[in-house]
This record gives sequence, structure tokens and C-alpha cells, in this order.
Amino acid sequence: MSITVTAVKARQNLGELLNLVSIKHEEIIIERAGKKIARLTFIDDGADAVSEPVAENYATRRETEKKPKIDFSEFFGTWDEEEYRRVTEAIKDFRQLRGAGKAMWESTGLTPDEYVRKEREEWG
Repeated sequence: MSITVTAVKARQNLGELLNLVSIKHEEIIIERAGKKIARLTFIDDGADAVSEPVAENYATRRETEKKPKIDFSEFFGTWDEEEYRRVTEAIKDFRQLRGAGKAMWESTGLTPDEYVRKEREEWG
């Protein structure tokens, strides 16, 4: 079985991913911009693998261990329902913009580098 993660998530969770590979022999596929770019797999060099009870103990412990939530209210204050709704809507709007740049340069028939170069020339 393989697990697919983004490059950002792989960077943020490399230690945990390596544990999954070494202990449970999971295969990790890393994607960037929706394309598979790398694979983490277990290397069987003849050394004894971690026993199944140890692997299960690790997996159970990871599931039950929760990182404490950080209370940001002292920095940002607390939000009423309307403020929370507005922020949530803004995040949804922002997420819809993902990939919009690609559609812009693809419509010109230029490569990304050519498109950026052209835009910079127009700004200057």
C-alpha cells in the first residue's frame, strides 16, 4: 500500500514518514503540483525488520498522542461568529484562485518563463 503526500507535507512530516517507511514498510509517494516526483521505500538490506508488536505499539502511540493546540487568542484576540465567517469565506475564495496563474499563461501560448519575462517588461 502507498501513501501520497504533497512535497510541503513531506517536508513538514519527514520524520514521521521515515518511521512509516522503516517500521511499517509503507511506500510514500511525494507529489508537487499534482505530479508524482519521488518515492520513499523501505530498503531491505537483510537486517531484521522491526517486529510487528513494536510497529503496532508505535502506530497506536502516534494515534493517541495529540499535539497541544496553540491558543493564538492572546495574539489575535477572539473572533465573534461574523468575523470567523468572513475569514473562512476569504480563505475559501483564496483557495479557488489556486492554479489561476497557469490558466493565464497557458492562454497566451507562451512558456511560463516567457510569460513572466513579458509581464516584467510591461511593468518596467
